[in-house]
Amino acid sequence: MRAIYALFVLLWVSACASTGMYSSPDGDGTALVRIENLIDSGDTQQAAGGWVTPGANTPTKVGLFTIDGDRLDTAGGDQQARVDAGKHRIQIFADGGTALRFKKFSLNASAGAEYVVKVEKADAAQASYRAVVVDAAAPDDVITEVIF
Repeated sequence: MRAIYALFVLLWVSACASTGMYSSPDGDGTALVRIENLIDSGDTQQAAGGWVTPGANTPTKVGLFTIDGDRLDTAGGDQQARVDAGKHRIQIFADGGTALRFKKFSLNASAGAEYVVKVEKADAAQASYRAVVVDAAAPDDVITEVIF
């Protein structure tokens, strides 16, 4: 029983010691992940006249939210982050003023590479978003695609 209690205390202390904030690595063995917003592409969602839903005429904001479960910042997402080479779980978000959406995807990063997450409207009704991940060196080759 004493061993179980000691294990519980150890887990509790280690959980409290973690800040939950992502710390970007430095060095040559890292890759850059950045996000690009293609959602609004210069449109304004302004109605021709009359009442407009609050927040409907604000541009959609996208950002990187977490990497491997750790938040990038407290202000609502970064536009780019460095990661070590290897497999990572990345969460992105899109805030259209009236709908806040999140999506996770896996990325197997190579040292020295630059990856771009391009977020755009997924359909004509603008009800969902599409994110494609490409290597900046080969922008026509889609690494992964998610709808959210």
